[in-house]
Parts: sequence; C-alpha cells; structure tokens
Amino acid sequence: MALRLALDLAHAAAGHDVRPRIRGRAADATRRLRARHEALRAAGKRPCVANVAVARELACWVWEIGRSAEGTLG
Repeated sequence: MALRLALDLAHAAAGHDVRPRIRGRAADATRRLRARHEALRAAGKRPCVANVAVARELACWVWEIGRSAEGTLG
C-alpha cells in the first residue's frame, strides 16, 4: 500500500505518465533493495556497509530505468 502511494505521488509530482513497464521495474527495484538491505544486516554487516551496497545497486537500477524511459535500452 505504501509503495503504491509513493508511486502515485511521484507520478503526480512528475506531471507526466509513467509507462507500466517502467513502473513495474521501479516496484521490483524497491522490493529487491529492501530485501538486500535486510539480508546484509541479518548477515551481520554494519549499517554503513549495507547502505553503500544498496546505494550502488540503486544507482544501477536508476540508470536502467532512465535508459528504458529514453528508449535507449534494447
């Protein structure tokens, strides 16, 4: 529910439509990054280490979504 609200707010704030495929990828990224952070913390990693690992992966997901939105990702 919270994810849906966040996506709706982001959509409204952006002022344009987001393709369903891209919206789906963003939802997948949110779920995966949350699970990744929890797994790293459960494995005993320090919060800083877990945050950096997730931030790196987030940067890759943002890059992919941006490329998809531009139509430059095959």
